[in-house]
Amino acid sequence: MKRRYSIGLTLVIASSLWSPQAAVSADEKNTSGPVDVKTGDASLAVPAASRDVGISREVLNGINAIRDYGPRVHPEVYTGVSTNDPASIDILVIYLTTTDSNVQSEFAKASGVPDSKLRFAVGSRTETGFAERNIQFARDRETLLSSGIDLRGWGVGAGHLPEVYVRATDEGIATLTERYGKDIGFIRDWDESMFQNMGSRIDDNSQWYGGDFLDIAGAGVGATIGYIGSQSYNPNGYDAALIVADGSRGIWTVSSAAPSGVITVQAVLDPWDGAPACTSGAYEGEWCNWRFSGSPTCFPWPSSPTGQWCNLQKMINPSMQAVGPGDSGGPVYASIGGTVYGFAIIKGANSSVVCSNWSVQFQNTRKCENTGYVNRLSGIMSQWNLELDP
Repeated sequence: MKRRYSIGLTLVIASSLWSPQAAVSADEKNTSGPVDVKTGDASLAVPAASRDVGISREVLNGINAIRDYGPRVHPEVYTGVSTNDPASIDILVIYLTTTDSNVQSEFAKASGVPDSKLRFAVGSRTETGFAERNIQFARDRETLLSSGIDLRGWGVGAGHLPEVYVRATDEGIATLTERYGKDIGFIRDWDESMFQNMGSRIDDNSQWYGGDFLDIAGAGVGATIGYIGSQSYNPNGYDAALIVADGSRGIWTVSSAAPSGVITVQAVLDPWDGAPACTSGAYEGEWCNWRFSGSPTCFPWPSSPTGQWCNLQKMINPSMQAVGPGDSGGPVYASIGGTVYGFAIIKGANSSVVCSNWSVQFQNTRKCENTGYVNRLSGIMSQWNLELDP
C-alpha cells in the first residue's frame, strides 16, 4: 500500500548545505516522537506561477516514450534525451552513439514526435556506459588522491557530456584524460564549501527541522501545521524529511513583484537535460528560467572510500541571485501543457555572490548562486512509498 500525501512546502524539507557554523542536526538529536513544525514570519507576496514553460504535450510525451524505449530496446546505443536545441525549447533531441539512419528511424517512430520537432545528436557514451564510468571514478578515487588528483564529483553535464569536479595539475588532468577518455569536461573552479559532506546527514543547521518558513493558507505566523513523520538515514537514500500535515498540493511561490496566489502540483516527473523549471525558496522566492543540466551527479560518500552518492541533479539559472541559504527544501516545478509537474526539492549550491534579498539581516554573509543541486521528487516519494492525493 502506498501512503498518500500532499506535495508542497509542507511535505518535504531537504537538508541545507549552506551551514557556516558547527551545527547540531536532526540526525544527531535523534528525536523520539513527533516534532512540531511551526510557521515562520515569511510575510512576502505569493504569486500564482501559472505561465507555461513552452514545451508541447507531444514533445513531453516523446520524452517519456524515449526514456522508456531507449534503455529497454537499444541500450547499446542510447545516451539520453534533451530539450537543449538552440532553435527552440520545444524540440526533442535524442542522443545516440550511432548515426545509423535505420536506428534513428526506430527511435523517431517510438517517440511519436513529428520530424519538425525532432533532432538526433551523437552521444559520447551510452547511458549504461556513463553509469559504469561513475562506478569506476568512485573505485579509483582514493588511488588518484594519493597521486594529487582530488575528484570531488562526477556525472553527466549539458549535452550528455561527462563532467568531473577536480583539483589537479595540468599533468593530473592529462592522466585523467588518458585513463577515462577525451570526452570528459573538467570543472576546476568551484567553492570548497560546495563539497563538504555533500551527502552527509549531520551537516544541517541546528533546528533545520523547525520549519522556519513553512506556511499554509490562513495558518498565520507561529501556527503548528504538522510534525516530522519520517527522516532519511539511509546513506544512499535521499537527504530529506517528511512532514505530516493537513493541506493541499498547493505550492506558495514568493515574489514581491507578483500578486498573491497558489499553484497546485498535479503530477510528479523526473527532469531531463534542458528541462525548464521554477524554484520557490523561502528566502529568494520564486525564480523561473532554470534549466536542468545533464543527468544526476555523483559525489563521494563520506564514510566509504569507494562509495558514491548519485541522487542530485544540477540546475542552472541566468541570475546569480536565484538560490541561496534558507531555500533548501523548496519545490522545483514547471507548468507544461497546462499541467504543473513537481520535479524536485532544493538541496544546495555553490554560493559565490552576496544575496540581494535578506542579506543585510545576515551582515552580508548570505551568498547566492545561479547553479543549484536538487533531490528528485520521484526518488523521495519512492523512498517512503508515497503517491499524490487524487
